[in-house]
Amino acid sequence: MGSVKLLAVAIVVAAFLMMVFPAMAAFTVPPTMDLTTSSNCSGATNAVYTFHAENPNEGETVVAFTVPIPAGYSVNPVYLTATPGIVVMTGVYGPVGTVNVNGLLSLETTSIIGQFAVIATNTNPPVPPVQIGQANLVPPSSTPTQWTVNISPTVPNNLEYIELSFVAGFLINPSSPGVYTWGPSTATPSEGSSVPMNPKPGFTNQVDITICAVGGYIEPVNRLAVLGPWLAVIGLVGCISTVVVIAKKRRP
Repeated sequence: MGSVKLLAVAIVVAAFLMMVFPAMAAFTVPPTMDLTTSSNCSGATNAVYTFHAENPNEGETVVAFTVPIPAGYSVNPVYLTATPGIVVMTGVYGPVGTVNVNGLLSLETTSIIGQFAVIATNTNPPVPPVQIGQANLVPPSSTPTQWTVNISPTVPNNLEYIELSFVAGFLINPSSPGVYTWGPSTATPSEGSSVPMNPKPGFTNQVDITICAVGGYIEPVNRLAVLGPWLAVIGLVGCISTVVVIAKKRRP
């Protein structure tokens, strides 16, 4: 009977540990992911998309970020190449809540098309660049394409932020106007399940594509240049009228 009780207690304890430890391994506060862009004109090729991810958890490390790219976007095929070393994204990382920057980040093409190496460089103390992970990106189709960045768990990134910016021309905006949502984004802890990443209050993960002029440029209006032809016409009409009046007066 005693062995049965011990077995029952062991089962209860095991079940408790199975429920508690995964919960403890998960994020206490979900990380956030914000998105900004320098251009949102339809068909723009010069847009720069910047992601700002923050992990405020003191004891939990992020090992992967997943950001779905909305359907309709296109990737410049120049960057989907097997030539290694082409930088498609630059960024920084550092502690949350301060202006200090621990180091620099970049994404560079690899020998595998659609895969990119995550390169980190510490600024204090300075160390040579080292690959800390990889990113996978494939051309979007009729459904959203996930862009995943896997960061080596050996690199501490708890209580830190990561800010990455695509180079101009890497992503081409959709040709159809509308509101495009980059998400739901997720963050994966070193232990436990992935959690959704929503923007911080006052920030967004959406892009509003509007209809904009294609090509050309805008400059201040030169009023003299605009009114010049009309002034000439008025002057010509005035001269003709004067001649006609004088001619009538000279008639006997």
